[in-house]
Amino acid sequence: MCQRHGCRKTEHWHNLCRKHAGYFRMWEEGRGPGQQVGQPPGWLRRAWNFCRAVVRHVRNWAQYASRRVYRERLAICRACPSLDPERMVCREKTCGCYVERKARWASEECPLGKWRAAGSLDRGPSQQQPGDEPGESTSQLRTLHPQPTTND
Repeated sequence: MCQRHGCRKTEHWHNLCRKHAGYFRMWEEGRGPGQQVGQPPGWLRRAWNFCRAVVRHVRNWAQYASRRVYRERLAICRACPSLDPERMVCREKTCGCYVERKARWASEECPLGKWRAAGSLDRGPSQQQPGDEPGESTSQLRTLHPQPTTND
């Protein structure tokens, strides 16, 4: 039993894991020979994970990732074997999120380390992130919750 990758490996698979980076990477991503794609965590675990994400999002001034960062995150998630593509839900036990929501929040990161938080948790709401388009700040990108505009 391979404790690192959570599956039974034959001697041949152990050799492939040790000597071939491609096979090692597949096992690290949870899609190697002998590994089964898991189910998302149960509703209680997902609720707990979501509550923790909401706290991080609020602590980060409820900032959203730039359009570019959001698109990059979704592309990474779509290529990940942990994604349930029909529901767009991450099947990792430490996640279970709807990736289209989680990828929008600047404070969030992939539980597998495939993408990181888009900014510091101590930043104020008006600061722009590196890589944002000119004039685009994460606090202005509120496609899910647009802010009303006033004409003074």
